[in-house]
Amino acid sequence: FVDSLGWQVDLATFQGFTGKLETDGSDGESCPYYADENIEVAFHEAAAMPKDQKDMRQIKKKRHIGNDHVHIIWNESHHNYRPATISGAFGNVQIQIRPLEAGEYGIGIYCDEQIKPFGPLSDGVIVSADTLPTAVRATAINGHRRA
Repeated sequence: FVDSLGWQVDLATFQGFTGKLETDGSDGESCPYYADENIEVAFHEAAAMPKDQKDMRQIKKKRHIGNDHVHIIWNESHHNYRPATISGAFGNVQIQIRPLEAGEYGIGIYCDEQIKPFGPLSDGVIVSADTLPTAVRATAINGHRRA
């Protein structure tokens, strides 16, 4: 799913926006990236960032994720997602994706009370696999603009 949000860029050689990811490999070799005529987005993919064996709390990884205004959460469990799971000063918008049967996905949108409604996705909608990447990316961008 993450790769469908944009395309992978090599952090060591990429000249565009990297979302403050380090280019020396300490934040990973690549990141998902999207750009059009209006915006550049670098996605911080926690699962792809290297684990620092010397830091049991993974502070460097948390620094990136905790400072993001929008979090996209893939939830394959049968438990309800708790918005407080990812702590930090930001995280104003959280988009939860839950795979359902027959190639459909349930969407949960959690955001701070002061954030005005945005879309295209809204809490409780069900979308197809074909629609999912574009709709999630657009919702994340719009959520970031509202945050």
